[in-house]
Amino acid sequence: MKKFKSQLIALSKNIFLQEFDGETKYHASFSFKNHTEFNCGGAFITWWINDRAFELINCLSKMLLDKYHDFSNFDLKSINEIIKKLYMDVCSDKNLFNIEDVFFARKNTLFECINADVGIDAVMTKITEKLFSMIRSDVSENLNLYTIPKIKGESFYIESAGIHIVDKNDKGYWNKLSSKIKTLKYYNPEKGSFYDDNKRLLPEVKYDFNYLIGIEESGLSDSSSEYSYLKLKNLISVILCFGVNFQHNMFNPFKDTRGWCMRMPIDMQKNVSVTSSIVDNVIPVNIYSIEVKASRIAKIQLWYESFSKLDMLKRKRIEICGHFINNAMRMTNTEAYIYYFTSLDALFGEKFKVGESITLGVEKLPNSAKWTEKIKYLYDLRNEFIHGGARILLEWKDYLKYKNKFDSDPTDDILDLALDSFKNAPEVVFQD
Repeated sequence: MKKFKSQLIALSKNIFLQEFDGETKYHASFSFKNHTEFNCGGAFITWWINDRAFELINCLSKMLLDKYHDFSNFDLKSINEIIKKLYMDVCSDKNLFNIEDVFFARKNTLFECINADVGIDAVMTKITEKLFSMIRSDVSENLNLYTIPKIKGESFYIESAGIHIVDKNDKGYWNKLSSKIKTLKYYNPEKGSFYDDNKRLLPEVKYDFNYLIGIEESGLSDSSSEYSYLKLKNLISVILCFGVNFQHNMFNPFKDTRGWCMRMPIDMQKNVSVTSSIVDNVIPVNIYSIEVKASRIAKIQLWYESFSKLDMLKRKRIEICGHFINNAMRMTNTEAYIYYFTSLDALFGEKFKVGESITLGVEKLPNSAKWTEKIKYLYDLRNEFIHGGARILLEWKDYLKYKNKFDSDPTDDILDLALDSFKNAPEVVFQD
């Protein structure tokens, strides 16, 4: 917190109340709030900020996202905008600043207008509290309800992630969920239809589905739906890493595996509308339907339980790994290979020593002996694709050597390695 407040102090020193030459600045005009002690309601003031101020705003945003779990799902841009508004909101508070000095621009910077009777540290503590309050006031709590094709099975709940996986015909689970999230009483899970208080029908789902996946999301209104979609992609990767049969000969780029998303407020008292939209493919087209039975559910829940106990940095790396695995599953050939290797880089990679760090990470896997020699070839193929040595697998100089030596195909092996690494990441790879 001390470092955070020092950055707030630095920011106040780069907010200028007077314009002068010699440094690039950007101006902002805003309404100065009315106070009974100092009647200036309706008046506007202007101040100037420089490039250093923008750097500090960005630094403060990153500190919030990195160090505070409550804000980990918020996006940098939204936090930046709130910080920009922060000093505009507090500069007219007489308990923090000499508001006449601010309004009449008697000082050069906002920092010089701090209320001396209160003290710099106390003022920065109050400003920090105000910032946290501003962020939380912009938070919305929603349920993002997705229809998912090709996956079916029993209903279950992942408590640590706030994810409901519901069979559309499971009335018992649906009624239980509806009692918690009142908005769901208007939704027909079997048809995907929704009526609001005005009996207005949102379009029925036109895509095949058996599972409904409800993701509870708390975040800034502009970004929470995007983070919900990322959690959905991660969930699909988790489900598939515990066993899936890819049919290499049934790829059909025209087969529609899209889903439907309905976003609704958890708290009906809040003035938030229900919206619906098409969801991009999150399921690979080259798989048959997957049935999620009790044995797989137990593994999925254990994975998420172990994942939830890790620190923020490790969780982030695993989430990014799952994201690129999901991307790779929906691609073919060279693009899929690159994305699978990118998932390994996200999980294990370190700057300037990618190959070495991935090899060390793979050595932590339970069946690491299987990959000890293969990983060198797989990394070489990755380099060939990225650095212009090959466009397709057949152009790789060691393709036949690999096939003869290991009696397997590198495209199958990189898929297996990526899924194996992702599956074991929470319990094995990142356990101290």
